[in-house]
Amino acid sequence: MSESVFVGLCRIIGTSREVTMKREGGDLLDMVRRFQQLEKDVCGMTTGSYREGFRLKEHGPCSSFSSVELGIEMDQAMGFFCDFWPSSAFSFIERCHRPWPGLRVIDDIVKNGCHFVAIGSMVGHHEDKEWRISFSTGERKLVFSMNHCQFLTYGLLKLFLKEVINNGLSTHEQLLSSYHVKTVVLRVLQKDIFRDWCPKNLLEGFWICFKFILKCVYEGVCPNFFIPTNNMFLSKIYGEAQNNLFLRLHGLYEKGSIACLLHCSSISPYIIQVMINPSQHICTDEKSLTFESEIRMAPSHEIEVNDSLYSPDMFTCLKYLTILEQLSLKPLTQYQVSMLQKLVTTMLQRTAFILHNGYLCKELWPEQMYGIKNTELEHTFFLAIPNIVLLHMLEFLCYTNIDPVNAQTALQELQSLVHQDQEEPPSTMRGDVSWQVLGICQQIAGNKQAALYSFLKSIAQDSESKIQTVTLMRINSILQIINPERF
Repeated sequence: MSESVFVGLCRIIGTSREVTMKREGGDLLDMVRRFQQLEKDVCGMTTGSYREGFRLKEHGPCSSFSSVELGIEMDQAMGFFCDFWPSSAFSFIERCHRPWPGLRVIDDIVKNGCHFVAIGSMVGHHEDKEWRISFSTGERKLVFSMNHCQFLTYGLLKLFLKEVINNGLSTHEQLLSSYHVKTVVLRVLQKDIFRDWCPKNLLEGFWICFKFILKCVYEGVCPNFFIPTNNMFLSKIYGEAQNNLFLRLHGLYEKGSIACLLHCSSISPYIIQVMINPSQHICTDEKSLTFESEIRMAPSHEIEVNDSLYSPDMFTCLKYLTILEQLSLKPLTQYQVSMLQKLVTTMLQRTAFILHNGYLCKELWPEQMYGIKNTELEHTFFLAIPNIVLLHMLEFLCYTNIDPVNAQTALQELQSLVHQDQEEPPSTMRGDVSWQVLGICQQIAGNKQAALYSFLKSIAQDSESKIQTVTLMRINSILQIINPERF
């Protein structure tokens, strides 16, 4: 039975490979943000279930963000980073050395400090003025230190909370949260209550954690994992509410683990499957759990989800491209390399878009306007610039005002590209437009003779771009400057 549930959870939450891939994507984004933080005081970070490797819909005590297209939901909170470990959490260091999570993990957590977020305690009358110590970074490191069976057990408890314990309850009536569940799992692991965490024992581990939750509710005490003196039940789980919750959980406990999980819609099919065919062999090897199509699709979906760098202007785009170039020199996993390539591609596309709406529209305004004016369906016209030509033009425009040497290099590369194979140009080069772009760049650089030559070459090409009239205008404009006596 446990093996079948393990397989089901791998399909719902992910195999160890898929979860690792999700986390590596987050690690890469964190590296990008750390580079950003070197130059400004504000830095973004992703924490919570999403960053831990889950893709479940949950919300904590923060403002919410969602994307229907990417299938994600997240909470947002503003806070201040604190680079020292608070004295109120010293007991965490003392009790967690052995056997889990180990000294190295503890040292890493303490070294990375904590955060102060503007979320007050619901106990008292100063909720809008108080700040909460957040150990979300440390929690993530603890979750990362779990083996895959422990992580799936944690995921099973989250599903059980959502689909069984809190099922049918309003938001106000839902007293237990996923954070309580996480705390209990961390406590069970730290106390070394159960040691044989493997697929065949998954349900046993789940039931031990559930009984620990039941014990906490009975006693009315759920100590924070980092600051045990903080009872997380104080604000909601006491008195009649505590008693009702205990009765609800005890009723589930009396049914037993299998009967309880039959009420969990995500997991019940995998239990029923074994009930129907008890002799069926369940393979928990990762290679047998992931279809080839899923192997191909999962990375691309995660890359799309993580491709979320905010770049509203050219300066930000160039800054990100510099950061991504630096990261490309660091040791990265295969998935991180793929994601880095996607981030670079997106940033280049964003750069092109910004330039197209700024520099390009400005510099090619006559060509664009004349083409629109002479097109029957105005909205269907666009100036088709070959990609490779556009790339060199963008590079030239990027450097024009900030780096003359690189601007000249980009212009020379564009010139070499357009000049090569004049007799048999590639069909994708669109000679008239390519020469026109080269001429515009040469004119911006101040080389009027070279620009005149390029415009003359442009007008001599067979053209479908409807720019001949504009090319003549540009030629006349340069001639007036070169030889004003004749005009």
